[in-house]
Amino acid sequence: MIDEIEELSQIVENANLGTWQWNILTGETKINDRWATIVGYTVAELSPVSIDTWVSLIHPDDLLKSKELLNAHFEGKTKRYSCEVRMLHKNGNWVWVLDTGKVSQWTVDGNPLMMSGIHQEIDEQKQAELQLYHKLKQEKLIREISSDFVNSSNIDDSIISVFEKLCSFVEASRVYLFMIDAKKETMSNTHEWCAEGVSAEKDELQNLPLSIFPWWMDKLYKKEIINISDVSQMPIEAKAEQEILESQNIKSLLVLPVHSGSKLIGFVGFDNVMSTVFWTQQDSQMLYLLADILSNAIIRKLNEEELTNSFKNLRNYFDLNSDFVVILNDQAEIIKVNQQVIDTLGYEEDDVVGKSVLLLHPSKEEKDAATVIGEILDNERKKSPMPIIANNGKRILVETTAKKGLWDGKPAVFVISKDISELKLSEEKFSKIFHNSPEITGLSNLDTGECLEVNSAFYSKLGFSPDEVIGKQAYTLLKMEKNIKDKIETELKEKGSLQNMETVIYTKHGKPLNVLLSSSIIQILDSKYNLTIASDITESVKNKRELIQAKEKAEESDRLKLAFLATMSHELRTPLNHVIGFSNLIPDMTDDESIMEFSKLINQSGSNLLNIIEDIFDLAMVEQSTIKIRQQEVLIRDIYLELKNQLQEILFESDKNESIQLDYRFDSTLATKRIITDKPKVMQVMTNIIKNAVKYTEKGRIALSLTLEQNSYLSLNIKDTGIGIPENKIDIIFDFFRQVDDSHTREYGGVGIGLAISQKIATAMGGKIKVKSVPDFGSEFSYSFPIKFSENKTIESNKNSDIFIMPDFSGSKVLIAEDDTIGLKMIINILKPSSCTIIEATNGLQAVEALKANPDIDMILMDLKMPVMDGFEATSTIREDFPNLPIIALTAYSLTKDKKRAFAAGCNDIITKPVDKVITFMKLKNYLER
Repeated sequence: MIDEIEELSQIVENANLGTWQWNILTGETKINDRWATIVGYTVAELSPVSIDTWVSLIHPDDLLKSKELLNAHFEGKTKRYSCEVRMLHKNGNWVWVLDTGKVSQWTVDGNPLMMSGIHQEIDEQKQAELQLYHKLKQEKLIREISSDFVNSSNIDDSIISVFEKLCSFVEASRVYLFMIDAKKETMSNTHEWCAEGVSAEKDELQNLPLSIFPWWMDKLYKKEIINISDVSQMPIEAKAEQEILESQNIKSLLVLPVHSGSKLIGFVGFDNVMSTVFWTQQDSQMLYLLADILSNAIIRKLNEEELTNSFKNLRNYFDLNSDFVVILNDQAEIIKVNQQVIDTLGYEEDDVVGKSVLLLHPSKEEKDAATVIGEILDNERKKSPMPIIANNGKRILVETTAKKGLWDGKPAVFVISKDISELKLSEEKFSKIFHNSPEITGLSNLDTGECLEVNSAFYSKLGFSPDEVIGKQAYTLLKMEKNIKDKIETELKEKGSLQNMETVIYTKHGKPLNVLLSSSIIQILDSKYNLTIASDITESVKNKRELIQAKEKAEESDRLKLAFLATMSHELRTPLNHVIGFSNLIPDMTDDESIMEFSKLINQSGSNLLNIIEDIFDLAMVEQSTIKIRQQEVLIRDIYLELKNQLQEILFESDKNESIQLDYRFDSTLATKRIITDKPKVMQVMTNIIKNAVKYTEKGRIALSLTLEQNSYLSLNIKDTGIGIPENKIDIIFDFFRQVDDSHTREYGGVGIGLAISQKIATAMGGKIKVKSVPDFGSEFSYSFPIKFSENKTIESNKNSDIFIMPDFSGSKVLIAEDDTIGLKMIINILKPSSCTIIEATNGLQAVEALKANPDIDMILMDLKMPVMDGFEATSTIREDFPNLPIIALTAYSLTKDKKRAFAAGCNDIITKPVDKVITFMKLKNYLER
C-alpha cells in the first residue's frame, strides 16, 4: 500500500500537478508545492492554508460557478467535481487552472467529510481558446459593421449603432467621432454613444482649436494609435491633453485616426470613465480595421453629401438662372427647360418637352430662328438677337447662344437666351441722347482708340465728314497733345472715368477750341467702349481771360489810387504842417493877446482842416479794402485812460472846457484785466464819437464810462447833453457824407464820414454802435465789442503825467534832414528852447555826409520824401555804419504801408506831420535820455 502511494505521488509529481486535501467540516486544507507555485507562491508563504486561502485567490466570477459544481457533486449528481477557474497570481495576473476532485470520506450521516483533488495549469490552452473566441467574435463584429454600412441608407444612424456594438466589445463607456476642419484648424464632435449613467459631452465639444491638443494631433498626423490605459500616467509632453481628459473624469482611452487617403479627416475615440482598461495590441489592430471601415463610410457620406449639394447647386443654378435655358436632343426637340422658361414665358414643362424648339419662336420667324441656331452651332456666329414668344403671345427680344454637349450620356444642344428687351430700350434711349446732345460726343474702341460713332454736334462743330472720322483715332484727328492723351488713358485705366479736364482740340481747318473733356468706360452687351464728351468753353475761356485782364486793370487802378492818396496826403499835410506848427509857436513869441488869439484861431482852423483831410483819407482806405483786425494784448485800464485823455484834449482844443463838465465812471475791478483786441481800431471808433460829443455840446456834461457786459463784451459809452438827434435821423448818421443837418446853412462843420467809418470798423470787429437820443436833451453812444481775456497777470506801471515840461537837451546833437525850407525852420524853432545843437540837411545824401562829418550826432529826424536820396535809402545807408543811432522818421504819408516801409528801412519811430510839439519832445526825450 505504501509502495502504491509513493508510486502515485511520483506520477503526480512527474505530471507537474498541484494537489490538495480539504477537511470540509473544519476547513483545514493541505497543498503541495506545485499547487503554491502555480500562483507564484511557496507553501510557507501561504501558510496557514485553509479553504479561505482558496477563496481569496479565485476570481469572484468563478467562485460562484465553483460552489455550484461542488454542491452538485456533494449531492451525488456528479461522480467528481471539475471546474475551470482563474486564480490570482502573485504578479497580479490571472492564471487559468483546471480544478478537479472527489469526496474521499463521508460522515455517518452521509455528509461529505474529506475531499482531495488536483490543480492543473491550463493558462496557455485557455488563452489560445479565448483568443480564438475573441477573434471569431471580432470577425463577426466586423462582418456585422461592414454589412451595416453597406446596406445603410442613413450613415449617421449606422455610426451610432456601430458605436453601441463597439462599446460593449472593448469595455468602453463612451465612443465618439471627431471631424477635423483643416481650413479653420478646429475639430468638432459629430457622433457620440454613451453607456447608461455616462453623461454626453458632444454639445460642449464643438469647434475646438487643434492647437490645444498638440501632442494628441502629432500622434494622429503620424497615423499612430493613442492607447492610454491610465490617464493619470500620461507623459509630461501630453500635460495639456491630460488636464482636459481628467476634467471629464476619463480613466482610460483609445484613439484611432481616420484618414481619407493621406489626409487626416478625424478620429474615433473610446473612453472609460468607470475604471482603467488595458487594450491589447490585438484590440487596437481590430479597432484600427474598424476605423478604416468607418473611414470609408464617412468618405461615402461626405461624397454623397457633396454629390447631393452639387446636384442642388446645379439645379438651383439651372432654375435660378435669369436667362432662358433650353436643352435639346439631336432632333432639336426640347428635353429640359429651366424655371425661368416656366415662370416668365408661362409654359408648363409638359407643354414643351418633346416638342420642337421652334415652338418658342413666332411662327413667321421660325425659319430664321432655325437658320440662326444652325449658324451658331456651326461656329459661323457666336450669338444673335432673335425674338421668342411667351404662351400669352408676348414677343420678347433675346440674344441667343448655343453649345453642343451631352445630357444623360446622349448628344444634346444647350441653348441660352438672354432677355435684352430692356437693354434694347436703353440702347434706343442712349442713341437718342447721344445723337441729339449739343455737346461734341464720340464712342470709341477702348483698346485702339478708333472712333466707332460720333454725334451730329461732332460733325457740325469740328467740320469733319463721317468718312474722315469713323475708324480713325480721335487723338490724331483732333491734334491732341501727347501728354493729354496719356493722362486720359491713365485716368480711364485707374479710375474708369475722367471728369472736366480742360484742354484744346482743333477743327478740321485748324481752329482751336477750348473744351472741358469728360470720358468714361461704358459697357454695351458684353463689350466695353470709351464714351467721350467735349463741352465747348471757348467763349467762357475768352470771357475769363477778359475778366482777368479787367481785374489786373482794376488792381493797377487801385495801386495808382493808393499812390495818389499817398502823394496827396504828403502834399496836403506839408502846408498844414507849416500852418499848425508856426501858429503853435506864435504864442511863445509875443505878449500881444490879439496876436495870441489870432494864432490860436489859425491853429484851430488848421487842426479842423487836418481832421477833414484825415477823415477823407480814412474813407478812401475803408472803401479801398477790407478792414484788417490786428489783435494785441492790452490793459482795459489803458484803453480807459487813453479815452479819458483824448476826451480832455479834444475838449481843451474846443475852448469849451469852461462850459462843459466831464464825468467818468470805471469799474475798478477791471483795472488789472488784460484783454486781446485791436486797440488802435477801438480808439479810432471812439475818437469819432468823442469828437461829435464835444462838437455838438455847447454846455452841460459829457460822461465817459466803461463796463463789462455779459458774454465777454466790453462796452464804451459817451453820453452828452448836446443838441440830440431826431429819431428819423438816427439811421442816416452812419451813412457816408450824411449829417443830421444836410442843408447848406448848417451850423456845424464836417463832411459826415466819421461815424460811417466807426460803424464799419465796429462791424469788422464783431461789435456794434448803439444810439439813444432825445432832441435838445442829448445823446448816448455805446460801442460794445467782443473781447478775450489774457492769462498774462503782469501789470504795467502807471504812465507818466501828461503835463508837458520843456526838456533840457543841452549837449545833444540832433541832425534834421528836411527838404521843405519852411518845415525845416519850424522844426528848428520847436527844438531851440531845448538847448540842443542842430545840424541841417536838405536831402538824404547830405544827411549821410553830415553824419560822416559829425559821427557824435545823438539823434536824426529824417524826412522820408526828399530829392537826390530819399529818407528810406538814407536810413538804410546809415544803418550799415550806425546800427544803434536813433532815427525818427518825419512823414506826411498817412498810409500804413508807408509807415511799415519806414520801420523796415531802419527807423526807430515815426512823427506824423503836422508836427506836434509835445509828441515830438516826448519821443526825443525817450531816446536822448536813455
